[in-house]
Amino acid sequence: MEDNILKELNKKYGRVVIAPLKDAIALRTPRISSGCFTLDLIIGGGFPRGKLIEYYGKYSSGKTMLALKAIAAAQKRGEKCLFVDMEGSIAKDGDFRYLKSLGVDVESLLLACPESTEQAMDIIVECLKSDSISLIVYDSLAMSTPMRVYNRESDSDTMGIEPRQNNLLIRKIIASLQPKDLTKETTRPTVLIINQVRDVLGLPFAQPQPTGGWGLKFGKHISVEVKMESWIGADEEEVKSVDSEKYGQEIRLIVRKNKTFRPYLTGNIRFYFRAIPELHIMEGSLDLGHELLELGTLYGVIERQGTSYVIEGQKVQGKKQARLLLRTDENIRQSVMKQIEQKFTNDYSLLEDKKIVEVDLQE
Repeated sequence: MEDNILKELNKKYGRVVIAPLKDAIALRTPRISSGCFTLDLIIGGGFPRGKLIEYYGKYSSGKTMLALKAIAAAQKRGEKCLFVDMEGSIAKDGDFRYLKSLGVDVESLLLACPESTEQAMDIIVECLKSDSISLIVYDSLAMSTPMRVYNRESDSDTMGIEPRQNNLLIRKIIASLQPKDLTKETTRPTVLIINQVRDVLGLPFAQPQPTGGWGLKFGKHISVEVKMESWIGADEEEVKSVDSEKYGQEIRLIVRKNKTFRPYLTGNIRFYFRAIPELHIMEGSLDLGHELLELGTLYGVIERQGTSYVIEGQKVQGKKQARLLLRTDENIRQSVMKQIEQKFTNDYSLLEDKKIVEVDLQE
């Protein structure tokens, strides 16, 4: 009886839309690197294919930079990427020097510059039908402008148009990401939406919330808050003076929602927009040495002895030398990374922020 119902439904729709869970091969979601080691860890091993991911945060927190790092990582695997630019983020500054410093291959990157939400929607939905594109970045949802707003006078009442149009966009993306045949393994694109935050009207002490309406809140599979913590100087220390030169920034990543892994995990990373050659820090780089030192010490992979660190049997003095060793020695770096991944698999709680859980539950 059950088999007959399944056959009739699948015949009716011309594809396998219902099947036993054990046979649903299409639901197996391989993961791809986000371009950031710490972020890969806290979201469960990288971006899951065929899912909708959101980066949100305040201005200059590093959202677009992290999205471009994800594009660079995908391009290194030989995959095609599309950047839908609603903000004019992509600028040709001396032959795309900034993009190249982030590792982006400007020759193969696809770029779309739609003038309205409707145009962006059509472009994204059509590209989702193609197996040739691996990652689609939408920058940003908050700057999407529906045609009704674009064509109306400035004093016209357009209340609620943007959330409704954005909700339609999210529904179309989610529908397009659904597997066409549950029993066949398919390669589905990953969609990364960049979002901004706004103050809550009438609640002056409330935390700023991401824009886009309720559709995105429910529809997204992973949501990562990106927060700029502090500026970093040439000595790798926090800049406390306004007049001091800034070489990078420390960024905190908080997983606010995750349908594919454990949520509420956090991690800190460092991004350098200026090079420090003597410390082997390149322009446009994420400081993997810093990430490995912090995570390695937390998980006991790296032993701390006072102000010294023991890394794979080598003892170095101070954080600066420890980071330098991790940046320059490929074998040590790979070994520490593997050990951190193994330790993390056995204990996620060290990267969980219980205060965040309590605040979100109250909201």
